[in-house]
Amino acid sequence: MRKAWMAGLLLTVSLLGGCGDPTAGPDQAPPPEVPRASATTQQQAPASPSAVAVKPPTVLYLGDSLAMEAQKVLGTELRRKLRATYTSAPYSGTTPCDYLEGTRKRSLVPDPDKAAALVRARRPDFVVLQFWGNAWGYTPCMDGITHDADPRTYFDRYTADLKRLTDQIAAAGGERRPRIVWVLQGPDPITPDRVRQVNDLYERRAGASGDLVADAGRTVSADGARYT
Repeated sequence: MRKAWMAGLLLTVSLLGGCGDPTAGPDQAPPPEVPRASATTQQQAPASPSAVAVKPPTVLYLGDSLAMEAQKVLGTELRRKLRATYTSAPYSGTTPCDYLEGTRKRSLVPDPDKAAALVRARRPDFVVLQFWGNAWGYTPCMDGITHDADPRTYFDRYTADLKRLTDQIAAAGGERRPRIVWVLQGPDPITPDRVRQVNDLYERRAGASGDLVADAGRTVSADGARYT
């Protein structure tokens, strides 16, 4: 499972390489530094002596404990291959509702690291989101909803949170709306059908909003094109 989701993240790197802004020069200044919670890491790639035609992308990576494990490797690969500007702010035990603004609910993510807040501050080209699905009600923002107790309510709530998070990221980006990359999760021997349905929700959300999904073997755009 670990190899599957890590491979998906690195596959996303190859996709991002061809998606920069060709109108901007490679020496364009990065966005200004902003205060962030201590869990957030921000890394700027060193300038390359040779100019390139495509602007290095700015990437924001959010998610749960899987993202916490992968954030350093992903940042290293993005900087090495694409000279990307990279910000990561994952938190263990989270699910999409933790990154929502304006819910007035308890959350495991502090306000400065909410998705929309970081999009406004960092102006990323891509927002990579990785969530296992938090089926056990660990985070308080799920209001005690669990997959075991009530699968239908769990999936309905998860679907609504995915849309709301997408809308908040889009609104925060404004005319420079970032492209969202939903990372599909690897097989789960305990609740295999739940993970399949969660991944289906990611694919449906990406298709509805013109975004992307990535997994261990493919990266899929909203129009169904596959990058391998």
